[in-house]
Amino acid sequence: MLRPTTILAVLTLLTPAARGSQDAMGKLLPTKTAVKNWPQYEGTLIYSPSADTLHRIYDGGDAMYIEAGCVEAIQQSYRNPANKHLATVTVLRMADAAKAKAFYESWKKDVSKKPGFKQLSGLKTAGYLFSGMGSNAGYCHIKQYFVVVDVAGTSPDDKTAASLLLRNAAARIK
Repeated sequence: MLRPTTILAVLTLLTPAARGSQDAMGKLLPTKTAVKNWPQYEGTLIYSPSADTLHRIYDGGDAMYIEAGCVEAIQQSYRNPANKHLATVTVLRMADAAKAKAFYESWKKDVSKKPGFKQLSGLKTAGYLFSGMGSNAGYCHIKQYFVVVDVAGTSPDDKTAASLLLRNAAARIK
């Protein structure tokens, strides 16, 4: 049987490692002021260090992400103070680059034939925007990462924000 001091010592050793991973994932998110008029919405950062904790981000909808190979994720919201619209950026680390690409392709297949689909250029890899159903969403994959941006709203500013947030997150992945 482990003593309480042994358990505390093990937890103390593991905490910095977990925090380091959260910090590394957090560096992939757009910064507080990366997109003009869309500052980070304080208190909305969610980190899922493993597939077992994806429910923190996808309440009840995490199964498809786990099946696709997601092993870690982080999410941050941004809010336009002028129109109160909310943008969410989620960076998922997949088991490998092939899984990230396959997951991206499966999402793309679903929307590529619909109105509102626009392939993006100027990213390190493939990416697209989809405008419809009251929001603007952006998707891309780079290496073993799959990035999703969702901006609630249909204004031109909302569409621009989706593109800029996606481009910013994509540029941060080395």
